[in-house]
Amino acid sequence: MVNGVKQGVAKYFSETGYLMKEVPFDKGVENGNGRSYDESGNVINLSIYKNGYLVKDEKINRKDKFSFKQGTWKEFYPDFVVKKEANYKDDKLEGPVKYYNPEGQFTKMDIFKDGELVIDKTANVKLEIDRDYHAGGRVKSSVNIIDGKKQGVYREYDIKGNITSSKLYRDNEIYAEGLVDENMKYQGPWKFYYKSGKLRAEGSFKGGNREGEWKFYYENGKLEQSGKYVANLPDGEWKWYFMNGKLLREESYLKGKEEGYMKEFSDTATVIAEGNYIEGRRDGAWKFFSEAYSAQGSYIDGLETGNWKGYFSNGKLAFEGSYFDGNENGEHRYYYDNGKVKQIRNYKSGLADGEWKSYDVTGELILTTTYIAGEEVKFDGAKVGN
Repeated sequence: MVNGVKQGVAKYFSETGYLMKEVPFDKGVENGNGRSYDESGNVINLSIYKNGYLVKDEKINRKDKFSFKQGTWKEFYPDFVVKKEANYKDDKLEGPVKYYNPEGQFTKMDIFKDGELVIDKTANVKLEIDRDYHAGGRVKSSVNIIDGKKQGVYREYDIKGNITSSKLYRDNEIYAEGLVDENMKYQGPWKFYYKSGKLRAEGSFKGGNREGEWKFYYENGKLEQSGKYVANLPDGEWKWYFMNGKLLREESYLKGKEEGYMKEFSDTATVIAEGNYIEGRRDGAWKFFSEAYSAQGSYIDGLETGNWKGYFSNGKLAFEGSYFDGNENGEHRYYYDNGKVKQIRNYKSGLADGEWKSYDVTGELILTTTYIAGEEVKFDGAKVGN
């Protein structure tokens, strides 16, 4: 802040104290590159602001609810120059992996398919196949050595040539072990590891598909989630846990989609969300809770519908309004925690339409704005635009 005007990087923290967001300001307006972080300090959003407007917002370094890496992942040097850029699909590298030097210049690219490094025979890399042999001359084990590092599938064979076990290497480090058959299909029990070597997940495959009971762990060894797969799709009851062992969420799946009643809890075991799913979409009555606010309403086919209400922690009404097909419709009212109206908004099919009135905490009208089909046409009684 310089002379009451925001200048430099503004930092926003959560109630628990972790850095959530950094936004650059120049002369009081957002300008430049911003970032958002998860609780572990990983960058999960890259934002670009120009003259107070958000012009680009890129989601990165994301995992789905089953802890599988999905989409774009980026690593950074300390000054946030991109060091490495990759794409993941269901926790497996897919497509190009690009590397950059500290000045941001491109230096190297690897290609992956289904988690395995694809070797370009025309590329300037040193490729070897490291093999060990049984006494009779049959191969006992084999693994690719690329530029001096173990990469991809390491296999062990019995004396008859049958594959008995496998390990997956990335830059000389084992990140999974189980069995990969000759058709590159995962089979039987598997274990996956963090970079630290700690167990990350365990479960079985059948013909390359996850099958049966699976468990996922935090790096400290505590259970993070558990449930079953059928033909690579979540099925039946799944449970998620906080690092302290308390239940975070429980829900059921049918052929990979949420089905039936779901409950989500805070780390103090209070319910923060509950409602029903049909074929992966919210349906029927839902309730949401936080320390300061609660809300309740209905969904049809995943979209808000009908009357919704929100309440302050003291039980007084904070909001009431109607939705149709997920869009705001009709009059929406917002209240102060003393019960006085704070704002009245009017909508038609999700667009501001009609008068919006704002009031102070005593209930006195302080501003009226008029909209037609989402466009502001009057501000405090004066026409806007031509």
